[in-house]
Amino acid sequence: MMTKQQIIKWLDKYNIKNYHINDNLTVDVDDYVDLSFKELTEIPFQFGKVKGGFNCSYNRLKLLKGCPEIVNGHFWCDNNKLTSLKGCPEEIKGYFFCDDYLKNSIEYKRWYIKYKLKKIL
Repeated sequence: MMTKQQIIKWLDKYNIKNYHINDNLTVDVDDYVDLSFKELTEIPFQFGKVKGGFNCSYNRLKLLKGCPEIVNGHFWCDNNKLTSLKGCPEEIKGYFFCDDYLKNSIEYKRWYIKYKLKKIL
């Protein structure tokens, strides 16, 4: 588990601004988060809510652990080494971009059903 200072250093390294680190060390961001093309193999802490989009595409992620729980914009996770969508946001207000082979996964189907139900209700 990372310390608060390590999280701040990581956020600064990837030029993430307008954030708040919560007492439980989750990170909320009041902006768009662009982590694409960073050669990431993991996200080493947990994002909470992201008010803009969240882009972690074109990396070497095998898991979506650490991705935000809620994204108020679009969510991109395509072009990684994912074998599962476990850890994807519970709620995405925009579009969900992932590789086509993952759209047949149980995780995607569960997420999509919840997404559609929220739109209806």
